[in-house]
Amino acid sequence: MSMSPSPLLKETGDRDTAAAAAPAAGAAVTPGGAQQLQQQLQQLKLQHQQLQQQQLLQQQQRQQQQQQLQQQQLQQQQLQQQQLEQQQQQQLQQRLLQQQELQQPLQLQQQQELQQHEQLQLQEQVQQQQQQQQQQQQHQPQQQQQQQQQQQQQQGETSPGFLGSVSLLDGL
Repeated sequence: MSMSPSPLLKETGDRDTAAAAAPAAGAAVTPGGAQQLQQQLQQLKLQHQQLQQQQLLQQQQRQQQQQQLQQQQLQQQQLQQQQLEQQQQQQLQQRLLQQQELQQPLQLQQQQELQQHEQLQLQEQVQQQQQQQQQQQQHQPQQQQQQQQQQQQQQGETSPGFLGSVSLLDGL
């Protein structure tokens, strides 16, 4: 015959196992433990947020640094452009000065040549006028002398000065 446990023993064993299991299950669900877990979760969330904020700040700082670098580069480029423009202006001024220096002698030469040419023309005109005047003067005394001779011959006047001049003329 097989011996089966009595119903009394069975109940007490069940109770013991239930009592042993109860504290273990209760420990996981106690109000204090849940609060600790929530606090830990909140701390982790806060740390995560702080990390994200730090990363954002770092990104902003990097962007600012990049912007500053870009501004510096732009300023350098502007400075270089200004220097180039200044150099070009200086070169242009030097070229203009050189051209003026080169042109000045040419212009002076041209002016001198023009003046010389005008002077020559004037001299030629003056010479021509002088020649014409001389020719006219040469013709006038001959005419005057001829007129005087004719007058004296007609009047029959004789004077030493006139005779002298006639003798000179005759000698020629």
